[in-house]
Amino acid sequence: VGVEGEFKSLPKIDTENEQKNLESALKEGCADTGRSIELEVRYATLDALRSVVTLGARVIHFAGHGHPEFLCFEDKKGTAVPASNEALRKLVSAGGRGGVRLVVVNSCHSRRAGESFVAAGVSHVVAVGTEADSEDNRVTDRAAASFCRAFYLGIIAGKS
Repeated sequence: VGVEGEFKSLPKIDTENEQKNLESALKEGCADTGRSIELEVRYATLDALRSVVTLGARVIHFAGHGHPEFLCFEDKKGTAVPASNEALRKLVSAGGRGGVRLVVVNSCHSRRAGESFVAAGVSHVVAVGTEADSEDNRVTDRAAASFCRAFYLGIIAGKS
Protein backbone atom coordinates (compact mmCIF):
# COMPACT_ATOMS: atom_id res chain seq x y z
CA VAL A 1 0.00 0.00 0.00
CA GLY A 2 1.42 3.37 -0.95
CA VAL A 3 1.00 6.75 0.63
CA GLU A 4 -2.14 8.86 0.18
CA GLY A 5 -4.16 6.12 -1.45
CA GLU A 6 -1.69 5.29 -4.23
CA PHE A 7 -1.66 1.51 -4.29
CA LYS A 8 1.27 -0.66 -5.09
CA SER A 9 0.48 -4.19 -6.14
CA LEU A 10 -1.06 -5.75 -3.06
CA PRO A 11 -0.13 -9.35 -2.37
CA LYS A 12 -2.94 -11.86 -2.10
CA ILE A 13 -3.86 -12.73 1.47
CA ASP A 14 -4.72 -16.33 2.32
CA THR A 15 -8.04 -15.47 3.93
CA GLU A 16 -9.36 -18.94 3.08
CA ASN A 17 -6.94 -20.56 5.54
CA GLU A 18 -7.78 -17.97 8.18
CA GLN A 19 -11.48 -18.65 7.61
CA LYS A 20 -10.94 -22.42 7.91
CA ASN A 21 -9.07 -21.93 11.18
CA LEU A 22 -11.81 -19.67 12.49
CA GLU A 23 -14.56 -22.13 11.51
CA SER A 24 -12.61 -25.01 13.05
CA ALA A 25 -12.02 -23.11 16.30
CA LEU A 26 -15.68 -22.12 16.57
CA LYS A 27 -16.89 -25.66 15.83
CA GLU A 28 -14.47 -27.20 18.33
CA GLY A 29 -15.13 -24.59 21.00
CA CYS A 30 -18.89 -24.80 20.63
CA ALA A 31 -18.83 -28.60 20.80
CA ASP A 32 -16.78 -28.45 24.01
CA THR A 33 -18.87 -25.77 25.70
CA GLY A 34 -22.35 -26.43 24.31
CA ARG A 35 -22.51 -22.86 22.99
CA SER A 36 -23.87 -21.81 19.64
CA ILE A 37 -22.24 -19.12 17.50
CA GLU A 38 -23.44 -17.91 14.13
CA LEU A 39 -20.60 -17.15 11.70
CA GLU A 40 -21.17 -15.06 8.61
CA VAL A 41 -18.25 -14.54 6.24
CA ARG A 42 -18.33 -11.67 3.75
CA TYR A 43 -15.91 -9.95 1.43
CA ALA A 44 -14.43 -6.90 3.10
CA THR A 45 -16.46 -4.18 1.42
CA LEU A 46 -17.62 -1.01 3.14
CA ASP A 47 -21.21 -1.98 2.32
CA ALA A 48 -20.69 -5.30 4.13
CA LEU A 49 -19.25 -3.52 7.17
CA ARG A 50 -22.13 -1.03 7.19
CA SER A 51 -24.61 -3.89 6.92
CA VAL A 52 -23.23 -6.00 9.78
CA VAL A 53 -23.02 -2.96 12.04
CA THR A 54 -26.62 -2.03 11.20
CA LEU A 55 -27.86 -5.59 11.68
CA GLY A 56 -26.29 -5.83 15.14
CA ALA A 57 -23.17 -7.95 14.75
CA ARG A 58 -21.45 -8.37 18.11
CA VAL A 59 -18.06 -9.36 16.69
CA ILE A 60 -16.30 -8.12 13.56
CA HIS A 61 -13.13 -9.79 12.33
CA PHE A 62 -11.22 -7.90 9.61
CA ALA A 63 -8.54 -9.77 7.68
CA GLY A 64 -6.88 -7.63 5.05
CA HIS A 65 -4.23 -5.09 4.22
CA GLY A 66 -3.60 -2.14 6.45
CA HIS A 67 -1.79 1.19 6.37
CA PRO A 68 -1.20 3.53 9.31
CA GLU A 69 -3.96 5.84 8.01
CA PHE A 70 -6.50 3.32 6.66
CA LEU A 71 -7.60 -0.26 6.13
CA CYS A 72 -8.03 -1.62 2.61
CA PHE A 73 -11.53 -2.75 1.80
CA GLU A 74 -12.75 -3.85 -1.64
CA ASP A 75 -15.31 -2.67 -4.12
CA LYS A 76 -17.57 -5.05 -6.08
CA LYS A 77 -14.76 -5.64 -8.60
CA GLY A 78 -12.18 -6.56 -5.97
CA THR A 79 -10.32 -3.26 -6.29
CA ALA A 80 -8.73 -1.91 -3.12
CA VAL A 81 -10.70 0.90 -1.48
CA PRO A 82 -9.06 2.75 1.42
CA ALA A 83 -11.26 3.41 4.44
CA SER A 84 -9.67 6.03 6.67
CA ASN A 85 -9.51 5.43 10.38
CA GLU A 86 -11.88 8.37 10.89
CA ALA A 87 -14.37 6.92 8.39
CA LEU A 88 -14.25 3.58 10.24
CA ARG A 89 -14.90 5.35 13.54
CA LYS A 90 -17.92 7.18 12.11
CA LEU A 91 -19.34 4.08 10.44
CA VAL A 92 -19.14 1.94 13.59
CA SER A 93 -20.32 4.82 15.82
CA ALA A 94 -23.47 5.05 13.71
CA GLY A 95 -24.43 1.60 14.98
CA GLY A 96 -24.72 2.96 18.52
CA ARG A 97 -23.02 1.92 21.73
CA GLY A 98 -23.53 -1.65 22.83
CA GLY A 99 -23.76 -3.04 19.30
CA VAL A 100 -20.34 -4.23 18.22
CA ARG A 101 -18.54 -5.53 21.30
CA LEU A 102 -15.35 -6.99 19.77
CA VAL A 103 -13.35 -6.03 16.71
CA VAL A 104 -10.31 -8.01 15.62
CA VAL A 105 -8.13 -6.19 13.08
CA ASN A 106 -5.86 -8.84 11.59
CA SER A 107 -3.65 -6.72 9.35
CA CYS A 108 -0.38 -4.86 9.27
CA HIS A 109 -0.53 -1.35 10.71
CA SER A 110 -3.66 -2.10 12.70
CA ARG A 111 -2.99 -0.06 15.85
CA ARG A 112 -4.52 3.23 14.65
CA ALA A 113 -7.52 1.49 13.12
CA GLY A 114 -7.96 -0.30 16.44
CA GLU A 115 -7.90 3.04 18.25
CA SER A 116 -10.63 4.27 15.90
CA PHE A 117 -12.85 1.34 16.85
CA VAL A 118 -12.26 2.08 20.54
CA ALA A 119 -13.19 5.73 19.89
CA ALA A 120 -16.40 4.44 18.23
CA GLY A 121 -17.40 2.76 21.48
CA VAL A 122 -16.29 -0.81 20.84
CA SER A 123 -15.38 -2.18 24.27
CA HIS A 124 -12.86 -4.80 23.11
CA VAL A 125 -10.46 -4.35 20.21
CA VAL A 126 -7.55 -6.56 19.18
CA ALA A 127 -5.11 -4.96 16.73
CA VAL A 128 -2.85 -7.78 15.60
CA GLY A 129 -0.38 -6.00 13.32
CA THR A 130 2.77 -4.10 14.07
CA GLU A 131 3.32 -0.49 13.06
CA ALA A 132 6.86 -1.18 11.87
CA ASP A 133 7.24 -0.85 8.11
CA SER A 134 9.70 -3.57 7.21
CA GLU A 135 9.24 -6.98 5.62
CA ASP A 136 10.44 -8.64 8.84
CA ASN A 137 7.56 -7.08 10.81
CA ARG A 138 4.67 -7.91 8.48
CA VAL A 139 1.83 -10.10 9.72
CA THR A 140 2.21 -13.33 7.76
CA ASP A 141 -0.81 -15.31 6.63
CA ARG A 142 0.37 -18.27 8.69
CA ALA A 143 0.76 -16.20 11.85
CA ALA A 144 -2.63 -14.53 11.30
CA ALA A 145 -4.39 -17.87 10.86
CA SER A 146 -2.67 -19.42 13.90
CA PHE A 147 -3.50 -16.43 16.07
CA CYS A 148 -7.11 -16.47 14.87
CA ARG A 149 -7.61 -20.10 15.88
CA ALA A 150 -5.99 -19.77 19.31
CA PHE A 151 -7.69 -16.46 20.08
CA TYR A 152 -11.22 -17.60 19.30
CA LEU A 153 -10.79 -20.95 21.06
CA GLY A 154 -9.75 -18.99 24.14
CA ILE A 155 -12.72 -16.62 23.87
CA ILE A 156 -15.21 -19.48 23.55
CA ALA A 157 -13.60 -21.25 26.51
CA GLY A 158 -14.04 -18.09 28.60
CA LYS A 159 -10.33 -17.27 28.78
CA SER A 160 -10.59 -13.64 27.81
